[in-house]
Amino acid sequence: GQDLSNLRAFILAEPAYTPARGGKNNLYKLFVCRALDLLADGGRFGFITPMAVLGDEQAVGLRREMVRQGSFTAIEAFPQKDVPARRVFPEAKLSTAVFTLEKGRDAAASRPFRARVHPGRFIEENSPGLTLSTESIPYYDPSNFTIVSCDQADWDLAVRIMQSGRMGRLKAFAEFFQGEVNETNERAKGNLTRIEREGKLVTRGASICLYVIRPASQGEDLLLNVESFLRDKGPDTKAYHHHYRRVGLQESSPQNNFRRIIAALIPAGEFCNHTVNYCTEQSCSIDLHFVLGLLNNTLSDWYFRLGSTNAHVSHYQLYNLPCPLFSQSLTPKEAQLQKRAEAAVSAGRPEEALELLRPLLAEPPFSPAIRQVIIAAVQQIMVCEADRGDIARTERSALDPAAQPYQDLIDQLFFGMAGLSADEVKALEDRYAKML
Repeated sequence: GQDLSNLRAFILAEPAYTPARGGKNNLYKLFVCRALDLLADGGRFGFITPMAVLGDEQAVGLRREMVRQGSFTAIEAFPQKDVPARRVFPEAKLSTAVFTLEKGRDAAASRPFRARVHPGRFIEENSPGLTLSTESIPYYDPSNFTIVSCDQADWDLAVRIMQSGRMGRLKAFAEFFQGEVNETNERAKGNLTRIEREGKLVTRGASICLYVIRPASQGEDLLLNVESFLRDKGPDTKAYHHHYRRVGLQESSPQNNFRRIIAALIPAGEFCNHTVNYCTEQSCSIDLHFVLGLLNNTLSDWYFRLGSTNAHVSHYQLYNLPCPLFSQSLTPKEAQLQKRAEAAVSAGRPEEALELLRPLLAEPPFSPAIRQVIIAAVQQIMVCEADRGDIARTERSALDPAAQPYQDLIDQLFFGMAGLSADEVKALEDRYAKML
């Protein structure tokens, strides 16, 4: 192949290309950086690029630079990539975006522009979209500067939730990791075996179901020679995270899946491969059962979908999820409400628990009583799901009917802490259903 070392050296030495560094070395990032450098204030440019420019972590430096130096004037997104005749470029299985930008901020940064999502390869006047400003882009994700693809109602609600002071971000409470067993690397090292008595079954993404792990629904089992795997690895590395309980998630979940975020409790003693993302008890400052409730509730999945541009469930997307802000202590009245609500959950009356806790949903920081009742509801769901035993893959997309009322309780508590009215909840659930 062609020697590109001189080009790489030039890119590293030229400050204008700094925002393109990091992540994949896609050429479009270099062209956008060069255009920003050449453009005069008040000048405009437009590009056709992969849709990754709008949200993927590998393009975060570029997005930050565009927002710093300029103001968007239009964005057209074309997520279709599975049907060649409907792709922008039929020969390339790639979601595509077209954007235009004016260099210079000042008043232009607050000027509204239109971002639309088109179902096929053509710009359709009536395609869904939203009106936002360049300065409002960080409201959804202040770290990644994701430019969302959603309708106006979803954008307005997401911004209101995060500006209300009722929610923080999950990043402040948990650190996530990718599974410690990389199949390719460990197979090459001889740390995987086909002999059951010599290997420990590895938890894969296909084993992660709602709240509990199950036998993998597809793919080949991985058996790990634990002694060989741990040899020469220090106890402070993630190779030893198997000592702790973890909340694990499927690292990849198709955009048309019944859920994008699917989380389960992984007991101590289990190993995870690279198709699982997880946090441990040691890397989380809140109870793992509460983390499960947060990840598996409808509000989180809805919020996640607004900014997702591919099938991955990445750490930066998890860190961006809304997390309620709780006070540090219980008042005597709250303690009494918690006791009664937990008793209602234990007795199979989650609706009663919701009514008891409604007065505590009015203002942040929220009572720890709410958090404890969510934990109790999660534990009830886990019992119901464990009792189902080994179920078919087609049955894993829904909770057991006995568990669903507890999930409804969790959903309503998170909606309430987000400040949503009953009408707003109904409208969100209707829009969310259309995303599935």
